[in-house]
Amino acid sequence: TLIVAKPAGISVEPAPGVPAGETVLERAREALGQGSAEELGLPHRLDRVTSGVLVLAKDRDALAWHGREVAAGSWRKLYKARVAIEGKDKATAAAAAAGIVGM
Repeated sequence: TLIVAKPAGISVEPAPGVPAGETVLERAREALGQGSAEELGLPHRLDRVTSGVLVLAKDRDALAWHGREVAAGSWRKLYKARVAIEGKDKATAAAAAAGIVGM
C-alpha cells in the first residue's frame, strides 16, 4: 500500500483533457518503476480539484482488502473547505461554512 498526499489540480487517473504522464497513477508508476496501470489499484478516488490523502494498492490482494474495508464502512472521508461569503455578517458566514445554514 502506498499513501500519497494528492494536491488539488492533479487527476488521479487518465481522463479526457489530462496530458499523458500527468496523473497520480502515472507519476507513482514512474517513481516505483512499474510499467502498467494494473500494477497499482485505486480503492477510492479524489476529484481533480480535491486535495487529500490518496491510498494506492500495490497489488490485487491489497486492493481487495482495501475494497472490503471501504465497503464495510471502515474508512471515513472528511472534507474541509474554506468559504468566503461577501455581503453577509460574520455569524451567518461562519454558520454557513459549518453547514448549519443552507447557502
